[in-house]
Amino acid sequence: MNRRPHALVVGGTGMLRDVSLELVRRGYEVSVIARSPLRLARLQQEAGLHFHAVQVDYRDTGALTEALGRQVAQLGPIVLAVVWVHSVAPEAPYVIARHVQGRYFHVLGSAVADPSRPDPDRSRRFAALPHLHYREVILGFVLEP
Repeated sequence: MNRRPHALVVGGTGMLRDVSLELVRRGYEVSVIARSPLRLARLQQEAGLHFHAVQVDYRDTGALTEALGRQVAQLGPIVLAVVWVHSVAPEAPYVIARHVQGRYFHVLGSAVADPSRPDPDRSRRFAALPHLHYREVILGFVLEP
């Protein structure tokens, strides 16, 4: 039996909602982390069988670690992650990264990530994970004089 690849979307009921749906359409088993059971349920109805709701607050790194472990055990390794974690949970992106065996797209707002001033600590911490292909997507950045 061929197993569908496993993708993870953090923030997948909000701005990354269409990403969640598109990954299901492209043949992934998609785990979506969110806090709102109502938003997860609505997305579940639209996405169907290959959508897996994970209700957890990513600010709780212990609960996040346990939830990710369960998803990997159930669906296999996470080969693609699209992660938008707000600055209220600075450790969450690294907790998530330890569970990814492939591509990791870290979505950042321009208030956090100015591309003209990269964060060497963030780069170093992700570079230390050899199983990760890390990329940053910076939203809303406008270069001004």
